[in-house]
Amino acid sequence: MDSPNTQIPYATVLAKSTSFELFLDSVLSEPNNKLLAAEITLQELLNEPYKFVPSHIRKYTDHLPQEKPMSTEEIAQILNTQPFIVSRLIRALSLAPVNEDGPRLNISVVQKLIRVFNSTIDVRCLLLFKMLDANNDQYVSRSELSSFYTSCLETIKYVETSRVPSVMEILLKRYHLNVKRRIRFDEFYSVVMNDEILLESLAIFTDFPTWISIEKPSPIRQNIIQRCCTSCCQHDYNDEERTRKITLDRLKNNIARVTTFVLYIMVNIALMLYVIIYRVTVSKANVFVVFARIGGMLLNFNCSLIIVVMLKRSIFLIRATPLHRFLPIDDHIDFHKFLGRFIGTLSILHTIAHAINFGISKDHSWPVYMFTTRPRIGWIGGFAPLSGIFLCIILLVMTICSMHWIRRGGHFQVFYWTHLLYMPFFVLLIFHATNFWKWVIGPLTILFLEKLYSLCTRYWANRGRTYLLSATIEQSNV
Repeated sequence: MDSPNTQIPYATVLAKSTSFELFLDSVLSEPNNKLLAAEITLQELLNEPYKFVPSHIRKYTDHLPQEKPMSTEEIAQILNTQPFIVSRLIRALSLAPVNEDGPRLNISVVQKLIRVFNSTIDVRCLLLFKMLDANNDQYVSRSELSSFYTSCLETIKYVETSRVPSVMEILLKRYHLNVKRRIRFDEFYSVVMNDEILLESLAIFTDFPTWISIEKPSPIRQNIIQRCCTSCCQHDYNDEERTRKITLDRLKNNIARVTTFVLYIMVNIALMLYVIIYRVTVSKANVFVVFARIGGMLLNFNCSLIIVVMLKRSIFLIRATPLHRFLPIDDHIDFHKFLGRFIGTLSILHTIAHAINFGISKDHSWPVYMFTTRPRIGWIGGFAPLSGIFLCIILLVMTICSMHWIRRGGHFQVFYWTHLLYMPFFVLLIFHATNFWKWVIGPLTILFLEKLYSLCTRYWANRGRTYLLSATIEQSNV
């Protein structure tokens, strides 16, 4: 039995204190749901099969050698970041197997890094946390944070060596490590989310915060996040030049797209030639009537086709058949947008040609042609000119409200509800054009059956009933 005067060594007391602190952390801390969610998302991105990697990332890495080993310096140069950052991430995420020569790096590592760099803010926050957590104990300590940022600053020579200690003091204060020995991810996440400067520095990831000032302004360098955003959203010039080059391999890889688009162009040209030949040789119409009829015929075809490409249930069924190999069904939304723009252009051509033709006609005045039914133009009560005006107004509203800055600018409901104007649009179009019902009766019938099926399954107890169990408001009110 130890006597009361026996002294326990200081090192033993410190070790016991540390163990007790770990015990309290594990018992008293709440479940770290934010860490778990970010870990799940990160692992899904890292384990994503190559065939599911987004096309813009594959295009970004198409020029890289597929099997050639790459060094961290080469990857850092590709991503426009520092080798220190790349090596830290590769080690923290276990992105590459290690042999006697070090980690084996290839194009898949680059793709995974680009993928996680462009992920959610939660994942990027977890990436930074993992880079700081050098010993992988789920904590970031003062020494780990100081070591990481000191190495970064020394690597890129961002600040003078004499100013590094003062910068470290600012960083420790920002991360609340001036009063704490270490922090967990939940507190780290809360600190970053509530600090505008840290959040900004996290968003660009490889740049340092603006509050680390230097004597001379450094040149603005494009980091990996900006470069990826440019490549994905703004179509980087070099990438755009590369996509313009039509090669045999590119044609082989996109044979369904090329074939479908060529067939679409040929149908439009055939319809246009038919109208020209018929109106010039048979009906002896003037040039403005010919242009108006060309626009009308192409509108018949494209307005029926724009319904076909949005038959989602039918497209889903086609995807399950061998027919999907010959049709670019995954591009149906992009094709829908293209058809919308083309229909807008054709409508302008059709309207202007008719307006000029009414202006040169001697039978009635231009206002009578445009705003009355007296000339008896059309197949239902001379309603064609008036219905054309209503159609132009509806199409203008739908076009403006479907712009990217409306849909992505926090006004999706405006886009959604105005897009439902397609119902009166097609009703008026049937009244407006004599032969349009022949073009649209098939697509509209299938669309009606799809809507009826969706409505029925929505209220079937064993098929479509969905109950809301919980809702979580994420960042940006998502």
